[in-house]
Amino acid sequence: MATTMELAARIFMLVSLALCVHAAQDLQEATSIEVPPGYRLAITLSGKGYQHYRFNGTDWVNFKARARLYNCDKKQIGRHFYLPHPDALGGQPTWETIPSKGVPYSIVT
Repeated sequence: MATTMELAARIFMLVSLALCVHAAQDLQEATSIEVPPGYRLAITLSGKGYQHYRFNGTDWVNFKARARLYNCDKKQIGRHFYLPHPDALGGQPTWETIPSKGVPYSIVT
């Protein structure tokens, strides 16, 4: 049985994937999102916000993000933001839940 943190990480991984697919729809039509073997879709969220990128001469690098994450009932259950400095594991893109009934607090970078 997965721990609360493992479940939160899976949820946010799928949210991140869904946000990327949504952003890519301007470039091509996405028909589905496949859940990797061994995982199951726990929740579908939508995000409203922005991500800022800079071109460093060879790559586009994300330097700022802010989005509210909503469930299918249009209730905000989390947020996405970008840490100003990498955390201990080198992460800067961050997803955080808003504690409520059925949604434990978690943060993933």
